[in-house]
Amino acid sequence: IENPTEEDQITSECYSFTTSAPRGTPFSFILYGDNRTNIDRHEGVVRLMRETAETQPIRFIMNTGDLVTRGSPWDEWQDEFFEPVLPLLAEHPLYPVLGNHEGNHETWYEYMSLPNNESWYTFSYGDADFFGLNTSADMSPGSTQYEWFNQAVANSSATWRIAFFHHPPYSCVPSRKPGNRAVRENLVPIFRRPRAGEPDRVEVNLVLLGHDHLYGRGEVDGVHYVISGGGGASTYPAQPDQYNEVCVRTHHYCIVNVSDEAIVLEAIDLDDGEPVEPQPFELR
Repeated sequence: IENPTEEDQITSECYSFTTSAPRGTPFSFILYGDNRTNIDRHEGVVRLMRETAETQPIRFIMNTGDLVTRGSPWDEWQDEFFEPVLPLLAEHPLYPVLGNHEGNHETWYEYMSLPNNESWYTFSYGDADFFGLNTSADMSPGSTQYEWFNQAVANSSATWRIAFFHHPPYSCVPSRKPGNRAVRENLVPIFRRPRAGEPDRVEVNLVLLGHDHLYGRGEVDGVHYVISGGGGASTYPAQPDQYNEVCVRTHHYCIVNVSDEAIVLEAIDLDDGEPVEPQPFELR
């Protein structure tokens, strides 16, 4: 607007944020995903996340994909995602990954400001390196994404190497078992390979996932997988198996605490505000 008047100007409230934590600094973040479609459930999850952020220093929000039902309509982005989560986003950075419902639409790249090409990227925080992947894109050996991830994770010197993306290689939903074949064939071999110079440790310690509208957790070949897809979309039937020892049909979010010694993760149920599991999951 040329020569704007006072009526043309929009001024927000004053907010604050915390910059990234260096190596050696413990930190906490919130994990959730699949918040699309049911706005009232998403608003309820956000309300509990805000309560958490008021009682402990949450550094950022991570979303495992399917932020909206369709990636193109402007009103769905506003109604299903931005309006409910705005109170959190005003003071906390967001690290999301593309789900199948975003459809790799251009609006993702207009709304998000992420590292690398915004489709897949990495960032460091405290003693962890995070690798956000796009499992709706080509991830086969020789593809741009595969080669980028293979090199990036091999170059990491962090205590913890955490991958996060949308489609679980091992599903909790009966109709989807055993899980996403492309992820199992292309990415899981990288996750579970012995760490260079540390043959007793795997390349990726923890993998954070969505797509299944529930909470799930398991360990396969030394790699720990956590499914957090209970952010608002209608929940799915849950069935534990040899890959996922815990599968719970619930709207929820997760609190993740990271230090040099351990990662501690606790899922919080929307309906009663209580932990989904009797004890937090701990990775050392």
